[in-house]
Amino acid sequence: MKHMNTFNLIASDYRANPRNWKGFLILVLYRLAHANLYTPAILKPLSVLYVVFYKLFTEIILGTEIHWRAQIGHSARIYHGYGLVVHFNSVIGNHVLLRHGVTIGEKETDGVFFAPVLGNNVNVGASAII
Repeated sequence: MKHMNTFNLIASDYRANPRNWKGFLILVLYRLAHANLYTPAILKPLSVLYVVFYKLFTEIILGTEIHWRAQIGHSARIYHGYGLVVHFNSVIGNHVLLRHGVTIGEKETDGVFFAPVLGNNVNVGASAII
């Protein structure tokens, strides 16, 4: 997956989510949390605080669990988002649409996690379990 900076990813998500403020908000919060993977060591204490805020706000208020370590490509779309769960090892391509009630999980075998990989232009229907 080609790396884009956080602001370009947010801009692409904005264009992909016209009039969808909740989906866009979830993606902005996720993008900022995911950017903490690249935070310099001196700023790690602040980034930990943001990740805690991200988890509390998105899980308790918005009802969405997208792990901040998951990889989501540009121009993502989230419709409704309530009950959406994305595992930390998941890799999601560009131009992907995720709806409410979707679980993108993992399987553990002998201590190794195998998480789903979704390609580009995938449309995941409501309540799908992958």
